[in-house]
Amino acid sequence: MNYRITQPFKPPFRINALIEETGSLKAEVTIKVRAEFNSSINANTVLVQMPLPTFTARYLNFLSDNCTYDLSHS
Repeated sequence: MNYRITQPFKPPFRINALIEETGSLKAEVTIKVRAEFNSSINANTVLVQMPLPTFTARYLNFLSDNCTYDLSHS
């Protein structure tokens, strides 16, 4: 589906991704998701997915103090 809008659009989230190669077989990926709406508004069921290669040995996730996560989708 394609949509066309006639007004400026500001997405509800800003996503920053940083990929650093730290060795010949190692890379660090940092993804930051920031809400672009008032802190009085709650966002429920925000799902961030990142496909990883099948040969990925391990991954770590860090969240700010006011976030929770569910790894049942991994």
